[in-house]
Parts: sequence; C-alpha cells; structure tokens
Amino acid sequence: MRARTLCAAAALALAASARAQPYDPAFRWRTIETPHFRVHYHQGEDALAQDVAREAERAHAYLTPRLGYAPRRRTEIVLSDDVDDANGSATPIPYNTIRLFAVAPSSFSVLQDYRDWLREVVQHEYTHILHLDRVGGFPAAFNAVFGKLWAPNLFLPLFFIEGLAVTNESEGDAGAGRNGSALFDMWARAIALEGPFPSIDQAANQYLEWPVGNVPYLLGGRFMGFLQARYGPQSLAGFSADQGSAVWPWAPSWAGARWFGGKEFPELWTEYAAAEHAYALGRQAWVRTRPVTTPVRLTSRGGLVDTPRFSPDGRFVAYQSRNLDDKPGLRRVTLDGKDLGRVAVVDANGTLALRSPREALVAIGEVHHEFRVYDDLWLVDLESGSRRRLTSGARTSDPDVSPDGRTAVYVRNTGGGTMALVRRALDGGPEEVLYAHGGAQVFMPRIARDGRVAFELHEGGRRDIAVWKDGQVERVTDDDALDTGPAWT
Repeated sequence: MRARTLCAAAALALAASARAQPYDPAFRWRTIETPHFRVHYHQGEDALAQDVAREAERAHAYLTPRLGYAPRRRTEIVLSDDVDDANGSATPIPYNTIRLFAVAPSSFSVLQDYRDWLREVVQHEYTHILHLDRVGGFPAAFNAVFGKLWAPNLFLPLFFIEGLAVTNESEGDAGAGRNGSALFDMWARAIALEGPFPSIDQAANQYLEWPVGNVPYLLGGRFMGFLQARYGPQSLAGFSADQGSAVWPWAPSWAGARWFGGKEFPELWTEYAAAEHAYALGRQAWVRTRPVTTPVRLTSRGGLVDTPRFSPDGRFVAYQSRNLDDKPGLRRVTLDGKDLGRVAVVDANGTLALRSPREALVAIGEVHHEFRVYDDLWLVDLESGSRRRLTSGARTSDPDVSPDGRTAVYVRNTGGGTMALVRRALDGGPEEVLYAHGGAQVFMPRIARDGRVAFELHEGGRRDIAVWKDGQVERVTDDDALDTGPAWT
C-alpha cells in the first residue's frame, strides 16, 4: 500500500496518460455511490464492492475527525481483480482516487497482521487522501484558478506520507496493522540493536540496506506513532494542515515546529532513534532471562532470503533470494554453509516445495492474457534450471508436495477476495477443493504422511493453525496470536 505521489509538473501529463488503458478491456464496469465515495468495480466483484463501500464510509467516519479534514467531493475508488499481489494506491491529483486490488495479503506479506484485510487497506489509502488532499492558503487559491495541481503535502518525504497512513490503518487497534505487527517490531529491534539505524536523510530517500523499501512504512509508521504519543493526535493533524498551506513545501520543519515542541525534524528523529534503541535493549534483556537458541548462519547474501526447505535426502536447503545486486532466484546451500549457487532465475510468489532432491514446485507470477498478472505452478529442475508449467491462469500460491511426490496442495485465489485450499495430482487430473469459506483466508498448507493437511486459517480477525482430514477441518490453536508456518514432525 503506497501513495502514488506526483509532483505538480508531472500532473500536467495526466490528461494525456488518462487515455491509456490500465485494465483489461473485457471488464464491464459498474458503480456504487455512497455519501462520500464512488466505488467502481467490474463483473465478479459485486459482493466485495459492497464491502468496500461499507468500509470506505466506516473509514470516513473514523478518520475525518481524527485528521481534522473531510474532502469536499466524493473520492473515487477503483476495485480490480487482475493481479495476485495485495496492494493499493492513492492520489489527490487530478481528483481523489484510490485503486485497490481484490486480493488478501499473503502469509509472507508485511501486511499479514490484520483483523480485516479490506478494512486495513481502505483505511490506509483513505488516510493518504485526507492527508494529501489537504490544501490551504496560496496553494488552494492557485488550484481554484488553474485546477488541482498543487498539493504541498505530496512533497513530504515518503516516510511522512506512508508513516501517517500506517499509524492510522488499524483503527486504533494496538494488536493489528504494521505499527502493531510482531514482524515489524522485530525488524525495528534488529535495526536498533545491530545497526546502522538510518539517519533522517537516509530514511527520506531510497534506502539500499535491509529492509530496503519497507523503511518508509516501518520507521515512518513508528516515527509518526512516536510523535503522536508524545504530542497528541492533534499534532499530526495540525502539522498536515500547516504543511498543506506551505508555499515552499520542502522545509517541513517550519510547519512542524509549532506542533512538535519547537523542535526540527532531525532533532525529533534523533530522539525517536534513541527511544527505539532503549526499547530494543529492554526487550533483549527480557528475552535473555530465558534460554536462547544459538543459530548457525548458512547464508550472508543480504536482501530478502526466505522460504527455506530441506532437501528430502537432507543434503541441502533450497531457498528463494532477492536483493538489489542480482536477479531473484532459487538457490541452494549445504548444511555446513557451502553455497551451491543459483539454480534458476525465478521470481516466485509464496513458498516453495521440494518434490525430490532434483525438483522444486513453485508459484510464479507472470503476465496472463496481456492485461493480468497471475500466479501459476511450475516444476523447476534443480540441476538444469529448466522449468515446466503445471497450471495456466489458476492463481495459485503456497504449494506443498506430499512425501511420496505424487500430490500437491496449494492455495488458489478464487476471485472476489475469496480463497480455497486445493489438492491435485502432479501427473495430471482435476483439482479437488478441500476447504473454502467466504469469510476466511487460507495460507501455507503442509501435508503429513497420512494425508492430513495443516494450514493457516484467518477468520474472524484471528489467524490460527487448522488441520484438514477426510473433509473435516479442526483448529489446533485458538488464540489472539498470529499463528503461522505449520510443519509436521
């Protein structure tokens, strides 16, 4: 979820670019009107569009008093289901527009910690609208004459823009959203303890160290939360109003000094970094009051290294690697840390499974019928790097293979924000839906030797581990924690 930030000069090109076709021309669009929104959606999204309309009005009722601003005109929301990655965007130029993808965040997503994924994405993006659309003073007079071209809040560093949205994306629920995420909390502690902690000028630009593109959301959200806790919610709203009236928008400390104790943002950032360090030290001391497992590092590649799986013969670990210096791909490493190199250039989505020491099953996103990007199953040869397609346009993720190598279980996006747990024979044959429930999301299935399937089940605002057996599903955890990553002994 990121703001689509445009400078005033770039906005002049929008009239020409608007003629471009960003969506499949086969879509047939309809519109739902509410007091403050117009929701545009295509066929197959009727039920989800109704949910979007309700969540948008809920967001308006919650956020407008909190941020002290309400748009004078309806906000346009465009809901589409043509990609398999959860995301959204928002822009105030030339008119307030939110674009949403009708897909729940994956288990690996930084957005995974939610009560209701649709509520979170709508509140995040509508915060952008309330923030970036807020224009006063001379910029407002300029826009009244020449059209909506000048939005001073757009010139803020991205950690301001995204940080404010992250702070407001969970409706004040301390146990949800990225500011309440255990994953983000762990990342922040790692940065504070192991360093280097980014300076404010580093955070304001494209950060090339880990966690790369997540810095505006991670540190920006926590920095805005820090300011809000110290100076009150009205401080962020007041700063947004003053910055939105700035003739010279590149000096936000001028507007901020009034609301943040007369301090400039570099000083505030230093104090925030110190607070993160003190918090991390306290958590570390608490953790060390109990036995701590000492890991053995197998890779030192940096970037994003994830989804490790043991080879069935125990000789190596296969994993996915993405960084800024090399193409993404499947790689292998021995248990004593010897790098066996990259097997294939693969931008896989979700986890991977090993059918044998030589063959991996992965889900890869590719262009489908020109206008869509869908995930499909592929078998990748770990020796030659060649790959063979198993599905086309099936919208699959999180595959696992049975111990005998004959059967795959995976998650399939069934459209309209719904998901299904699916099983099929790898040598061909029809799919079998094991579990599907309209209000539930399913992730990360793992097959036992006796055919049972453990998986993550997100329903009713909680994520638990459940087990499928002979058509029946039973939860094995039932708590408020984010229970993820099941594995059979």
